[in-house]
Amino acid sequence: LTLSTPPSPNLSAPLSSLFLTMIATTTPSSSSPARAVAGMGGSERIQKVFVGGLAPSVTDSIMKDYFSQFGNVTECLVMMDSHTQRSRGFGFVTFDSCDPVDDVMRR
Repeated sequence: LTLSTPPSPNLSAPLSSLFLTMIATTTPSSSSPARAVAGMGGSERIQKVFVGGLAPSVTDSIMKDYFSQFGNVTECLVMMDSHTQRSRGFGFVTFDSCDPVDDVMRR
């Protein structure tokens, strides 16, 4: 999956060749990639996406800028090494609804 970064004056590196996956398993009968997952009190739809293969220069704000084109991002986190403070090459994006996850996973 290849994603291009929207133009921005403060971008130091493009987002490319990202690995995306949902943070839960989908049900086989589901027509949507982010459909119902068994959870407490019923079924829930997925709002969080794992993003792998990030370039070392990608920051939380760069990732949030990119994924905002799909919907309202409530949280965006690039995982950092606690000793070196360098990117570990992956992160998580959480949306305020499930529909953006469907759009992201279709691309």
